[in-house]
Amino acid sequence: MPDVGEDRMGTAADRLTEFWGGFEGGRHWIHPADEAILRQDRYDARVRWDAPENQTDAVDEFRRERSRLQASLIPQPYIGDLRRADIVLCLLNPGLDPGNWLDEGSRTVTRALKLSGLHQAPLASPFWCVDPEIANTGAFRWWWPKFAALADGLVADGWSFDEAMSSLAQRVACVEIVAYHSRRSNLISDDLIAALPSSQLAIEFVRERATEGAQVILFRSHAGWGLADDGDRVRLVTDSQRSINVGPDTQAGGIIRRRMNPDLAALAPFADAFAAPGFFFGEWAGGQPMEGGAVQMPFFSMSDPAQAFVTAAYDGGWVPSDFSWTDWHGAKEATRLQREPGAVEAASVRQLAKLLTTLIRGDRFSEGTLASAFESGLLPRILRRVAELANLTGYQPMELPDPWFTLTVHDGASLELPGIYEWVIQGVGSYIGRYTRGTRPTRQYTQNVRNLLAGRGYRAGNAAGFRRIHVALADAVRAGRGIELHILENPAAGNIGAREMALIAERGTLNGTGQPGGDGAPPE
Repeated sequence: MPDVGEDRMGTAADRLTEFWGGFEGGRHWIHPADEAILRQDRYDARVRWDAPENQTDAVDEFRRERSRLQASLIPQPYIGDLRRADIVLCLLNPGLDPGNWLDEGSRTVTRALKLSGLHQAPLASPFWCVDPEIANTGAFRWWWPKFAALADGLVADGWSFDEAMSSLAQRVACVEIVAYHSRRSNLISDDLIAALPSSQLAIEFVRERATEGAQVILFRSHAGWGLADDGDRVRLVTDSQRSINVGPDTQAGGIIRRRMNPDLAALAPFADAFAAPGFFFGEWAGGQPMEGGAVQMPFFSMSDPAQAFVTAAYDGGWVPSDFSWTDWHGAKEATRLQREPGAVEAASVRQLAKLLTTLIRGDRFSEGTLASAFESGLLPRILRRVAELANLTGYQPMELPDPWFTLTVHDGASLELPGIYEWVIQGVGSYIGRYTRGTRPTRQYTQNVRNLLAGRGYRAGNAAGFRRIHVALADAVRAGRGIELHILENPAAGNIGAREMALIAERGTLNGTGQPGGDGAPPE
């Protein structure tokens, strides 16, 4: 998998961005090279060359039985950062909303963002259509739910909703085979696609990106792109031909979700080697006097297998450049993963990628960081977790078995009264929480683990609300680990909080922060 941040511009990409980069419109927004084609008698009636006189006219245009390409709207040949995106969605042409003309009015945020995208100017959110600044526009209303559905799917892999949305906006690009807006696509014929210079440049760009290793997904007018589904880098989705659907249960959603996450198979083979007795990671060298009296600075020389691991981590997408590891390495999550027993063993794919990024990139600034992680056992533990995840059912949704845990009610305890419970995951750790009669752990946890296994979000409006224990339990189900739920005791109402904290301090290795962790507690 190519490095997300790698600049992979090629000749076709240069031509496409140069074609649109200097275009500022004029009497209308049809590119001069395309206008020479669209003014021909056979195509002229397919274009509305003037702008609507008012909003009533705009609505009438939207309701026309025979749709037309709109010359008065800024073209949208692509969305996203073409230089960096490694996921390319291939569509037919941008749609039409009666509010498009208002959205693109003079000095509007939408107009500025759309022109910046057209000219490939740097944007904080390159896929500008999901920028909350334009939440009242047609572009946002069409694209944001699609990205939100993708983000919901990534939540089950350990992403937060916000970081998933941010990364998607950096890594996904959309390319339209025809750049001009219309309500319907029936006026876009194969001969028109073949005749328009802008369409041919878009096709060349997508073909080039496919050969360079990007994930290309064909939705509409797939024949026009001249690409066939190869089962790998180029995929034709058949469940979203008319309405672009990228939810976690769709073909496109699954393809994107796998691409967004690192390749487990790239690092899993290193687990056994790094755990083998006597494995040689490397050694310090240098420090000796040189000719002329200078002293060579000490440096760490990795063994060939250790260097192969680093290379595989980069190639497998484990060191993403869209993640700010310098901000994260001192955060609570990073500290917990590196220091708490059982934390790595319950870590998600995303958490492992963050941790490996911090170690590998940190080694470039503080030589020996990786060697220290190996000597401490942290790196072998990370790789064991990677290998374990690689052997699971992965990202395919699965049903929650019934039963999925064993329940033990200790002497004197009852589920009918508020109390304290303990989850015990074989080989991973223990989690302490409290419950009321209205939030029995048997019901609440079953719902949350079932949602995780199915690739669904936590709750409507809070897809990223899963706690660490929910993810650990779902992973344990996939791995076939033993799971036990113990109802420990029913302390007096005034003492339940103190008793919970005491048990967490005693054995709550999966509680993380040492804070109360009942069903009603906020997400960690």
